[in-house]
Amino acid sequence: AAHKEDTPRKIVSEAGIIAGMIQSASLWKIQKTYMNQTLASQNESSVYKKLATAQNNDQIDRLHEELVDRFGKLPHQGQTLIDVHRLRVLARPYGVAKIDAAPGVILISFRPNPPIDAMRILELVQKNRHIKLAGNDKLRIERELPEATARVQMVRDVLRHLGQPTPAAATS
Repeated sequence: AAHKEDTPRKIVSEAGIIAGMIQSASLWKIQKTYMNQTLASQNESSVYKKLATAQNNDQIDRLHEELVDRFGKLPHQGQTLIDVHRLRVLARPYGVAKIDAAPGVILISFRPNPPIDAMRILELVQKNRHIKLAGNDKLRIERELPEATARVQMVRDVLRHLGQPTPAAATS
């Protein structure tokens, strides 16, 4: 029996967590030069669905290995897509609802009552001029980062500076 959590609406919602970053990554369509046209039409949506439904890095790593085994080294855009989904998995326990990451500004939006220590957020903002509070539920990072990989790394670093999320609250 399918869980309510596995509905297409939830998959779309989970994918929305990385909306701004996926713009550059989604430019990667599994290209004809990367795999033949028949495989592309059959496998492209399957790859995206598997990535969107991956719950942990092991699942993403297995999919990455499968792609490399079948088709060779991923193009830059493909690797970015993998990195973005790793970030989605990392961000979920912190109560992140959405990440908008444009080259000049990154917004990290949290769900109500995220499972992180509010003092850690305040310390992060006080120690880093380029990070600001944007309302009660957002962090605004003002830093010129033209490359998607640099934006992914910036979000990773910010989340890690917030410490470990509270496990009991992280599952909600």
